[in-house]
Amino acid sequence: MSVSLIVTTSIDRNYNETGESISDADWMAFVDSDSELASRTEPFEATAPDGSVIRMSAPPGQSELIPDHGARIPFLVLSHGELSMRYHPDMEDASNPVRQKVVQIARHFNALITTDAGDDFLEW
Repeated sequence: MSVSLIVTTSIDRNYNETGESISDADWMAFVDSDSELASRTEPFEATAPDGSVIRMSAPPGQSELIPDHGARIPFLVLSHGELSMRYHPDMEDASNPVRQKVVQIARHFNALITTDAGDDFLEW
């Protein structure tokens, strides 16, 4: 089972609903303005056990991180006013570039970082 990292403005530190959300327009404007991010337009691909290739279109709001302008890494996706992505244990390291970018984005949107595992807020 995987854990999702969530960047949200929909709740406050007391877990009260705020009625706030990250809009599609604000997220896409942020992605477009950041040289380390790009909108994902190419479909995701996987190879089935029989060797056939399965293609799934990228959802609207799907971004990619381009660290040091190298390979593109699937990154945050906006859905229902929240940003989310799969949580990786290497994000525990404060020098991890993915974690650093998540922190930058959370600060930009004045958002909290949490997971779908019922954890406390991540104080990154």
